[in-house]
Amino acid sequence: MLAVCAETAGVNFPGESPGLEEPYRGGGFARCMLDALFDHVQVQGLRRMMLATRDAHELYAKYGFTPLGAPDRFMELHRPDVFQR
Repeated sequence: MLAVCAETAGVNFPGESPGLEEPYRGGGFARCMLDALFDHVQVQGLRRMMLATRDAHELYAKYGFTPLGAPDRFMELHRPDVFQR
């Protein structure tokens, strides 16, 4: 599942999603989701979109995503156990 959270500041962070299980990879499902995302009218005016990926860099590069231009400006607060409380 792909989650998209729009910020009023004009920055968009696709939310965390579990990704596709191995048997479903390579079947075009992710491309279909990305095509639908970029066709959506509310995405057309966004100045920046960011995402994190473990192993789909080549796929996202085909849609124009590049490594961060200034990674030293970004920070993270990661709480992996937040849903276990």
